[in-house]
Order: sequence, then C-alpha cells, then structure tokens
Amino acid sequence: MRALRRAVKRLKVDIILLQEIWHPTEENMKIKDYPQKFIRMRQGKEGGGVGIWVHRKVKAVYLEKVCC
Repeated sequence: MRALRRAVKRLKVDIILLQEIWHPTEENMKIKDYPQKFIRMRQGKEGGGVGIWVHRKVKAVYLEKVCC
C-alpha cells in the first residue's frame, strides 16, 4: 500500500481502481485526499475484491443497481 500511496501522490490521479484486494481494513485502505471509497468483496468464493477511491475534488455517487 505504501508504493501505491507514493505513486498516487506523484501522478495526481482523480480515481484509483484496484482489483484483487485482499483483507482490507479501515486503516490499510486510507489514502490521503481520497475520502470516498467503494469496496466490494466477493462473497462465498475465493479471490479478492475490488476497490474504487475517488479524490476529494471529484463528485462520486454510489449506485446500488445500474440496470434492470
């Protein structure tokens, strides 16, 4: 996570998308200036989940269901 934080700071990205995140905790998922995060873990299967972090200057809205 330390390398990710350094890269994000250097590149100044608006949105971070990660796949195969394993064992996320509130502490290890914090990234400065990215207060909005959306994390979905796989239920009942092996494998990691996905995570989206959004910079504080970007508006993001979580949609529960996108399509029919």
